[in-house]
Amino acid sequence: HGICLHSFEGHQDKVRAACFSPSGARILTCSEDGTAKLWDAESRACIATMSVEIGALTSCCFSPNGQRAITHALDGSFHLWNTEMGSVFEGKLVHLCREHRGTVMDASFSADSSKLLTTSLDTSCPVLLWDPEDCRRLQSFGPGIQMRQAMLTPGGDQVVTVDVEHCVRAWETTTGILLRELAHDAQALSASISLDGMAVLTSSADNILRLWKLDSGDLMHVLSGHTDEVTSMTFHPDGEQVISSSRDGTLRSWSMSGGECVRTLEIGEAITLVALSP
Repeated sequence: HGICLHSFEGHQDKVRAACFSPSGARILTCSEDGTAKLWDAESRACIATMSVEIGALTSCCFSPNGQRAITHALDGSFHLWNTEMGSVFEGKLVHLCREHRGTVMDASFSADSSKLLTTSLDTSCPVLLWDPEDCRRLQSFGPGIQMRQAMLTPGGDQVVTVDVEHCVRAWETTTGILLRELAHDAQALSASISLDGMAVLTSSADNILRLWKLDSGDLMHVLSGHTDEVTSMTFHPDGEQVISSSRDGTLRSWSMSGGECVRTLEIGEAITLVALSP
């Protein structure tokens, strides 16, 4: 059984997301109370409370270099914050952008922190690529398609998107051209890219995960075992396992080489998010 190591208290409403900084020394949380909080992972002290005036924050993430974090909200805005450890500006607002005309559902940085990708319910420009230094728009992907998630490959040469129907797509970053489609039998829910950029893991409404070769679109393994919706998933840093969480109350660890479930952790209640420390 899993053991709770620490609890972090301070938000006044539901916590929508949490993530570790790349160094593992900081934890960022965001809440429906309109605040994001930056915590010291060891002491559990709240280092900064970052408030916005637009209501509920839906998600958050750090840049890979740890110097920036993004939070996004229901009104289509997103905020970039300074999260450089030890800086007098740690926890201070750097940019506020309101260019999306629909709720921002997802955001992620490129591996070198030089680009930022946002996904919104605005079907005219559902996925946008930005320069996080000045919030300048660089490229758009999938106009006319309702998207739920998008992410850059580690090399930054492709963007992978998940739409609200049955498809995961790969696009060329510089041109926005569609490269390939990964069709699902049920509604596609989310995707995660391996650390080497060679594989993509997807989940769908049939409670199944699928592991694909990103360069060819070939299906490698079907990971079946969850009995309810898969809520999140991630590749283990060892490159040999993937971890998934589900509303069925379990965490599962899967072998990338064989596709079998190698460990199941029973939590006993629905799990909404799994995150691994670096």
